[in-house]
Amino acid sequence: MFITLIRGSKIHTILKIAIYKFIFLITLTASVEAGEREKSRNKYSFGLLPALSFSSDKGFGYGIIFQMDDKRAEKFKPYYSSHRFVVQQSTKGIADYSYRFDSKYFLPNQMRITLKSKYRSSILEPFHGIGGAQTNYSAAYEDSSDTESYRGKFYYKYDKRNYRIDAILQGSLIENKFRWLGGITFQSTAVDTINYEDFDKELLDLPKQTLLAKLVREGFIDTETFSGGSEHGIIAGLIWDSRDNESTTSKGIWSELLFR
Repeated sequence: MFITLIRGSKIHTILKIAIYKFIFLITLTASVEAGEREKSRNKYSFGLLPALSFSSDKGFGYGIIFQMDDKRAEKFKPYYSSHRFVVQQSTKGIADYSYRFDSKYFLPNQMRITLKSKYRSSILEPFHGIGGAQTNYSAAYEDSSDTESYRGKFYYKYDKRNYRIDAILQGSLIENKFRWLGGITFQSTAVDTINYEDFDKELLDLPKQTLLAKLVREGFIDTETFSGGSEHGIIAGLIWDSRDNESTTSKGIWSELLFR
């Protein structure tokens, strides 16, 4: 009986050891998997910011700003690549859509590449005539209480829609702090006069002129110029960047000299 108890005790001990080993193996496997999931989770960082606004002229604005950074590994600072999206819209036609890609590890030799694409619709863009600040401005033209001079609430405004693409490269000159910059840019712009029917209905009974329509009608701006157009350009410059960390800088400076 004693021997049986000893044997039973050994069997019990062996079973306990086997169970403990099995539990340890499961725990270790779970820990490794959790660690892998943690690494995978830390591989990307996300940021989301809602955007809300209101204006009696521009309406209710809503949108989001979303950014995703691919960390990939500790050696890639501040990130391997970054994607940023901006989507903003208003109930009266204001719009801002943009995308930005940035990476200094995507190309060889840590040559940084930045790609930008942006569409912006600004239906209440300021316009004070040919020459801008050199023209005369009369506040009475937009003051409805001045019945003799009033010409329209949006007399000094116009409708502008712009689409732009930038492709920029950066390369190191001295220890990656002093860098050269070069790129190309393309943009297309369309303009139009303000359509008062898109705004408050009570404005329709009041004068609804715009300075832009007046200058086109009188021949100071030809119809080809009025319709907008496209523009191509080259960007070149120099950058000095001694920041210790791009995203959370505690020391250093950043400055650039650009030629367009």
